[in-house]
Amino acid sequence: KPLCDQLEKIRALTGQPMLIVSGYRTKDWNTKLYYRMGLKPTASKHIEGIAADILLEGMTILELYKAIEFLIKQKTIQDGGLGLYYTHVHYDIRGQHARWNYTNWQI
Repeated sequence: KPLCDQLEKIRALTGQPMLIVSGYRTKDWNTKLYYRMGLKPTASKHIEGIAADILLEGMTILELYKAIEFLIKQKTIQDGGLGLYYTHVHYDIRGQHARWNYTNWQI
């Protein structure tokens, strides 16, 4: 529920549907996904149920990333992990500031 409360505030940006590409994952499924991407598995916040990979209708991926960063700076939503991917934006409520960019886009 805490993550859902934050996601609803993000969804309200456009008033349009949010697509949750990935939410909770088991440890095994998370490991398989990381290996598919050619990455070493980490202690993903998806395993804890406090992360979502999202898209928001009416916004590009880069616009969504920047909008979430703005909402965090305005203290509208909780700071945490924010990651930029070509296919989605990752947002989590880990309780500490973390950022990453797996694209070649300038933020």
